[in-house]
Formats: sequence, structure tokens, C-alpha cells
Amino acid sequence: MLGLEKKIKKNQYVMEFNSEFKLMDFYIVKILGILQREFDEYLRFVICEMISNAIEHGNKMNFDKKIKVMVEDNKLFYRIVVADQGEGFDWATLVNEDINLEGHSDRGRGIIMTKMMCDNISYNSIGNEVTLIVMKNRMC
Repeated sequence: MLGLEKKIKKNQYVMEFNSEFKLMDFYIVKILGILQREFDEYLRFVICEMISNAIEHGNKMNFDKKIKVMVEDNKLFYRIVVADQGEGFDWATLVNEDINLEGHSDRGRGIIMTKMMCDNISYNSIGNEVTLIVMKNRMC
């Protein structure tokens, strides 16, 4: 099932879709289109990392579990919220860790790199919803 976006406020949209990697790029293009940033590799990376984590780690690649993405285009920033139906994880260790990519395997770098690229990254208490804030003046 393809996710459909729903406008909830003037500058906010919500999209919900099944956990499926093969259509992930479709969802990301749709999200970037909503933000009118279709060719922005910076935003593409952070959105891709968080949706990938939600599919693989959160929903354990269970097609029947949903990913929910809310995007907000504010005057000063973009807010992107990605939620999955998983049990969550101990996010505090990774988010509060000093930024240092050395010593990390290819696995586990996504959150660290996203932290470097966003102005704020926060999780809900159980770790199955992430909120990213990216200031527009930081964009290329």
C-alpha cells in the first residue's frame, strides 16, 4: 500500500506507509516534494536514515507495521517526525555521545551523522519516534 499524505495544517503534512525498503525512495521523494526541496541531498540523507532505522530496527522489517512521517515547513526551520510501531531503543546513549565517527562500524553511524546534520534531534521516551529540526539558514 502506498502512503498518502494528508494536510493537517497550512504547513504540516502527515504520511503513513508500510515498512518496505523497496518503495522507501518513493516516500522520500514525496516528503521532499512537500517541503519543495526535491533536489536537497542534505535533507534526503537525514530523512532516509531515520526512515531506514524505523523500518529495519523499529518495525523489524515487518511489512504490516506502519511508519508515520510528519513534516512541517516553518518560516525558520523544517520539523520532521518519524515514528514506527516498534518497541523503541535506548536512544540516550547515541544522541548524547560525542560526535566521533572513528571506531564506529558502518552500522550505527546513521544517528551520529544525522545528529551532525540537524540542529536538534530528539526522541520520545521509549525511542520509537524521532523529531529532527533543521534550520533553513543552515541549508545549502
